[in-house]
Parts: sequence; structure tokens; C-alpha cells
Amino acid sequence: QVLALLIRQGAVFTMLSLLPLRNLSQIWKAFSASPSKLKYLGCAFGAVVAAAMYCRTHPKAAVNVAVITSRTAQGTSSFINFIRGVRDGDRGWAKTDFLGSTTEVCTSYEWNVSGIPVRLWDCPAFCDDNARHTLDLSHFDLVIIVATVWLLRDHWIVEKCQEMGTRFYIVRNKVDLAIHNHTEAVISEIINDYQANIFPSEGIDGSRFYLFTANFDRFDRFRHIFGPERDRFMDDVACDLKVLHNSLQVRPRFHLGERFQ
Repeated sequence: QVLALLIRQGAVFTMLSLLPLRNLSQIWKAFSASPSKLKYLGCAFGAVVAAAMYCRTHPKAAVNVAVITSRTAQGTSSFINFIRGVRDGDRGWAKTDFLGSTTEVCTSYEWNVSGIPVRLWDCPAFCDDNARHTLDLSHFDLVIIVATVWLLRDHWIVEKCQEMGTRFYIVRNKVDLAIHNHTEAVISEIINDYQANIFPSEGIDGSRFYLFTANFDRFDRFRHIFGPERDRFMDDVACDLKVLHNSLQVRPRFHLGERFQ
């Protein structure tokens, strides 16, 4: 605010001073004859330089997004890799394990959505039934709940988000496995189960529910199913991130990794 005030005052004074002058020699003579004008010009120039240096050394704050689940082996790390387009061996790849959970502490990964910097936090599974009242999501601006089977603990996460007024999304992951074990008709069964049974009984808005696979090969195979779902998810997330970022609602975060050990 101080920098903006200095720039505005200095720029206005400088422009008003230059209006009657037509060439550089007149401008120089005018400022040389009036030290006060030269002082304001220097102030404005210095403010511009200071503002540029500040913007360069203080990048825009990132929006913090939690990716959380209520049980292990739900594919949160694979989901984080998939939405960022990061494959095994690429820089920033989140470690995954087909046999079980690999996330022991909350780990952040950089993501950029339409020019908005985002930190995706891969959180350990919330598996303790007795930890309902200790679940702390206050460090996050958005929450993505990843699940293959809806559990009571998932509803607790929803309740926490609703209490805090935090936007959340529900991702039904590994749907490709359900298709592989049955047929594509199982898609309708999954949607009906959530939209008709789970969400109404728990007061959840089903518009932020998405069917996903985090497997690149199976995504390509069933692109006609997962392509529109991914695009809808990305569009919704981009809109919410833009609102959050522009309204300066991003809160500072400290030592997130330590809090989730």
C-alpha cells in the first residue's frame, strides 16, 4: 500500500509537471531549477524499482489444496500425479505403491492452474476412528476427498469442511477397476449409489462429485468416460482457485509436514 501510494503520488506530480513541456531539454531545465520536483521524480522512480524488486522476490502466494482419504491405498498420490500430468520418472513425481500406502507425512507438490500457483498436499490416510475431533483442515483453502468406497470417516471430513466453509470435492477413484471387473454399466450404478443414497442422506451437494482413474493407460482406453469427468473437474477447480486467489483469501501455512506426522 505504501509503495502504491508513493508511485501514484510521484507519477501524478511528474505528469502534471511535464504537461507544459515539449522537449527533453525543457524537462531537464525544469527539474534542475526545482529541487522539489527532482525529489518527487526520484521518489517515484525509486518506488517503481522497489515495487519491481518486491514482486520478483515475493511471488504470489500459492493456494493450498489438501488431497485426503479415510483409508490407505485409495490412490491419492497417483491422483496427484495424474491431474498434474506427471508420470513415473518425471520431476515432481509423487511416490506410489500398488500394494499399499506410501504417504506417511503431508507432502506438497507444485501445480499450476491457469497461471495460479497451487500446492497440492498429499496427506496421510485419516484412518483413526477416534481422531474425529482432532482432524485439522484449517491450513487448507480447498479439500479433495479421494475414495473408492464411502466410509463414515469420509463423512467426518465433509463435516469438517462444512463447519469451516471450505470448498471440497469428492473423487471416486479407481473406477477403471470396477469397469474391468464388470462392464461399463457399473458406471450408472456407482453414480446412482452416491447421488441417490449417500449424498441426500448426508446433505452433500453431488455437483462436485467426479469419477476418476489415475492410470494414464486406462484413461486413454476409457477416454469417452473419464475425459469429460476430468475436464469438468479441472474447470470447477480452476474457477474456485481464481476466486480464492483474487479475493486474497489464501492464508499463510507453516510446518504442515510436521503437523501430519
